[in-house]
Amino acid sequence: MKTFVLFAFAVLAGASARAGTTNWVNTGADSSWSDSKNWSSDTAVISTQPTDSVIGVDTGTLTNIVTALTFASGLTGDLEITNAGVEQLTITSSLTGSSNYAVNFSLFVNLTGTTITGFANDLNFDSGLSLSGTVTANSAAIITLGSTSNTVVNIQSSASHGSLIGAGTLAFNNTDLVLNLSGALTAGTSMQLFSANSLSGSLDSVTLAGLYSGSLTYGNGLWTGTSGGLTWNFNAGTGMLYVVPEPSSGALFMTAALFLRRRRY
Repeated sequence: MKTFVLFAFAVLAGASARAGTTNWVNTGADSSWSDSKNWSSDTAVISTQPTDSVIGVDTGTLTNIVTALTFASGLTGDLEITNAGVEQLTITSSLTGSSNYAVNFSLFVNLTGTTITGFANDLNFDSGLSLSGTVTANSAAIITLGSTSNTVVNIQSSASHGSLIGAGTLAFNNTDLVLNLSGALTAGTSMQLFSANSLSGSLDSVTLAGLYSGSLTYGNGLWTGTSGGLTWNFNAGTGMLYVVPEPSSGALFMTAALFLRRRRY
């Protein structure tokens, strides 16, 4: 069993973390931990292996935004970023790790055009992930999308949408996938939402949200459903989304009639 070093987030400014936690506060670090970084600034670097089992980061807000988050290569143990009050962490530029350890995010993470570097030992988004813009991972990265919350892909158009591209291994771990659509799409649209050298695992559900709504059902290798006069097909094996015209009632009637006519012979 792996032993995880936990990074806990306090509820609000001035709120105390749970017993046994070393607080990592905005003004610096507790004397028991040598790294002094500010998670409310543009960058955050974890470069010293903590001696406590839990590190509490108190940003004073429920949503924390950093440009870059780096886990230094000198760290020696697996790490977990966990939620003790901060509901979401947004990373807008880069997320960097090493092959020396695994990192598990146990809070909801927003990636917006982020570049993922390293993490050849496993990068887990266990409590939800939101993708905006193209999120690019290096070919050595091993990434797992978890089952305890949604993975949300934000889609404005076929040319502007969230995606996670280029990882060495990308696994769905009974993931609930939400396609959050803020722009109208047309029949004939297709887009690459996920790609990796190895794309594996399974989805528990695929749901449309925003301008379109509904749940897709799985069959014959595709998640399929209709909404807004369109048929939506998502292939988890290739990471591709296809939007095609919804079959008309007339076409369905003609297909059924042809089928019944052939049955007579």
